[in-house]
Amino acid sequence: MPTAAITSLKLGSTKAAASAEGVAQKASKGPPQTVAKSGAAVAAPLEDHVTYQYNALGRRDPFQSLLEGEYVGADLGGQAPPDLGGLKLVGVVWGSTDQFAMVEDVRGDSYILRRGDRVMNGYVEGLKRDAMIVNITVDGQSQSVTIPITRKGDKSNANR
Repeated sequence: MPTAAITSLKLGSTKAAASAEGVAQKASKGPPQTVAKSGAAVAAPLEDHVTYQYNALGRRDPFQSLLEGEYVGADLGGQAPPDLGGLKLVGVVWGSTDQFAMVEDVRGDSYILRRGDRVMNGYVEGLKRDAMIVNITVDGQSQSVTIPITRKGDKSNANR
């Protein structure tokens, strides 16, 4: 019913049509609509601003080309270091002469890491009885990240 009123006003004056469109938009509960010359309702673009967040901590830049740069991997004669983004600390073993962390990545592969071992974009800085401290460098900025041990039944780490 508002569409017919808008159509008849649109033929007369553009100011009246603009005010009628505003009334029609307020009256309808759905998204704002405008009326095309044919009289059919067309959805107007929404101007809601949505903010997205991407945590790139320990991950590669998704906009960087995969075809450029050097890669460390099995094809170059070595194994790629584990990616910190999907790493779960399963356990820490403390011996009289050695300490090491048992970690698991998102694919289910397990690794034994000691102090000084490399991870993607960084290295293991230290071990605690219930956590592993990793120093990572992204864009020239270094920071220490603590990965707590994942208890049985936990799906992921709470700090990431």
